[in-house]
Amino acid sequence: MAPDRETIAAIATPKGTGGIAVIRVSGSKAISASNRIFRGKTSLEAAESGRLYLGQITQGEKGRSSLVDEVMVSVFRAPRSYTREDVVEISCHGGEYVSRRILEVLLLQGIRVALPGEFTERAFLNGRLDLSQAEAVHDIINAKTRRSLESALCQFEGVLSGKVSEIREQLIGVCSLLELELDFAEEDVQFANRDEVGRRLASIIADISSFEKTYERGRIYRDGARLVLTGKPNVGKSSLMNALLKSERAIVTSIPGTTRDTIEEQLDISGVLFRVVDTAGVRTASDEVEKIGVQRSLKQIEMADIVIFIIDGSERLGPQDFQLLDEVERIRGNSFGSTVILAINKSDLPIGLSKEELQKFAGSNQVQRISAKEMTGFSSLEEKLLSIVEPPGRFTGESAMVTNLRHREALLSARADLESAEDSLKQGLSSELLAVDLRGALHHLGEIIGEIDTEDILSAIFSKFCIGK
Repeated sequence: MAPDRETIAAIATPKGTGGIAVIRVSGSKAISASNRIFRGKTSLEAAESGRLYLGQITQGEKGRSSLVDEVMVSVFRAPRSYTREDVVEISCHGGEYVSRRILEVLLLQGIRVALPGEFTERAFLNGRLDLSQAEAVHDIINAKTRRSLESALCQFEGVLSGKVSEIREQLIGVCSLLELELDFAEEDVQFANRDEVGRRLASIIADISSFEKTYERGRIYRDGARLVLTGKPNVGKSSLMNALLKSERAIVTSIPGTTRDTIEEQLDISGVLFRVVDTAGVRTASDEVEKIGVQRSLKQIEMADIVIFIIDGSERLGPQDFQLLDEVERIRGNSFGSTVILAINKSDLPIGLSKEELQKFAGSNQVQRISAKEMTGFSSLEEKLLSIVEPPGRFTGESAMVTNLRHREALLSARADLESAEDSLKQGLSSELLAVDLRGALHHLGEIIGEIDTEDILSAIFSKFCIGK
């Protein structure tokens, strides 16, 4: 266990009024300090770990103390606690004032307020969690759908750590061959078979590349897929957004150009989070405000994971439709066919499009017929959306997946070092140069799970946590 630190406390439940609130205390003085303000049949000093005790929190000396609240208290003794320190959790009535008063009484016992994420940081520093597992705690708290929770729990259970550790072990094996050779450099003895080192490096590079490619799906599970609705004015973009959300989120009128700015909302489809963005209709702007809205629409198309390009099926296609299609194709580039859905809206009205006109417009791209007004065609549309973000080879709880940008960047840096080592090997350069690149790769892999302790990384990670966690 790490050296003794200050004892910390914080309200671990969100602000607001509820049934209960929890105040968490951790550190060497957690039990003794809590016991000084607790009145119950059992002293917390003698309390069994993991049991609940009924009592009162009081303020002031015994005999002259005043009641703060009736509470349930649990004690978790080191190292069998979340932080691997002595931990006390006080469950009180859920008013903001009462929980704050209990925290204030605790602070009078020589305890300080915890910093954001400090409990989880201590869990990491004391060896309870590795760094990627600690980050997963934040993702579990912020999970908004089933898929985001599943991927966070997978990381918390150590699946990601296990994969990274496996790659590191392979790399350490290569390093050990070269390090042994360097120890006998003066004797000009060569222990490492260069062909074998090359094969091992190629295998590790392929493993990292395959692992890194899971990031696109992992990012979507963690943060959601950005789904942008576009089309010329008055084709039903806002109606489609309202229909998807099943609420009147966007203003709908028959006046073209009603939407002047982007509107974003979250949508859960079969456990996958979609961030739906309604945009201003794209056309030659008639005023400065609309021009800004159009520019923002084009930017959203560029940033999107998926674009739904909407046309009005009750009217003939016009130059604006084809101009916008060309613009979307230009912006999306090679991904156009796989990430752009062409949706024909207003299918409840008489068809205004001929087959020839539609074929000229859509080409070989798949078309979805919908009616935002009548809510038809949405099952097929949702299936199409899911097929884009969840291609064959579905995620399972046992799959190692990269969901965090920091992890991805570390993998890319490690791969770059290994590719440099591979080039040095092919050029017949010395083992010293190879070893430098291999150590660099080990360093970057270690950053993912916290084998390399850098203060900047820790500060950046735990500052994002809520106080009390």
